[in-house]
Amino acid sequence: SPITQKSVNDCENAKGEPKKVTLREARKEGYIPSVTTILGMLPKPGLEKWKLTQVAEAAWSVVDFELRPDLLDASDRANFLETTLKVAQENMTKARELGTDIHGRIDKWLQEGMPTPPCAYTEAARTALDSIVGHGYPYRVETTFAVKCDDAWVAGKCDLHYFGLKQLFDWKSSKEPCDGVKPMGYDEHVIQIASYQMALFGELREGSANIFLSTSIPGNFQIVPWTLEELGRGWQMYRFLFKLWCLQKNYNPS
Repeated sequence: SPITQKSVNDCENAKGEPKKVTLREARKEGYIPSVTTILGMLPKPGLEKWKLTQVAEAAWSVVDFELRPDLLDASDRANFLETTLKVAQENMTKARELGTDIHGRIDKWLQEGMPTPPCAYTEAARTALDSIVGHGYPYRVETTFAVKCDDAWVAGKCDLHYFGLKQLFDWKSSKEPCDGVKPMGYDEHVIQIASYQMALFGELREGSANIFLSTSIPGNFQIVPWTLEELGRGWQMYRFLFKLWCLQKNYNPS
């Protein structure tokens, strides 16, 4: 049977709310870092491009085209840069909040037993799941875990998993149309799916996927399934990333 231990995902403050655990606290209490934390070691070109795009779009929205920015004095330039970064940060915050809201709506809908979908996002979630799994199979929502697999700990919170079928799914929101034209899914996604499979099922299996929901066209979705070969590669990447994180932080959970 797998070795289990407390994950940072299980920690709460005095009010019973999720608590962000510091590295010092983790060392003291022996908490296991989350998969999301470990994935922070991985370059994310898609995310970085998105951030730069937000800054560029913010600059476009605040610049006064009657003036040439290169002719502004130092004070004007400073104000321009400050305003641009502020607008970019506001836009990124709104995007993250929308993603959190969509995730919360789907979780609530699943926890209620998949009633008639109340919005376009839950309708997309139902259509996606119907095309992969169908109806009547028992499932769990937002399951937290911390399990040692091989030489690495895996701690996380799984969006949705069908324990009888050994299939799991992770929701992602995207500004892309999610119409099947542009390929979706990066290394970080297959790493997460593979590590969650190892923790929850003890093996890698086909049938699990990321499901991307479009925020620009509500109701659109794109399913990204992963092959056994891709999952095997994802699991090996996670093991190396976990080791790298432990070496960099000088903390190796027992």
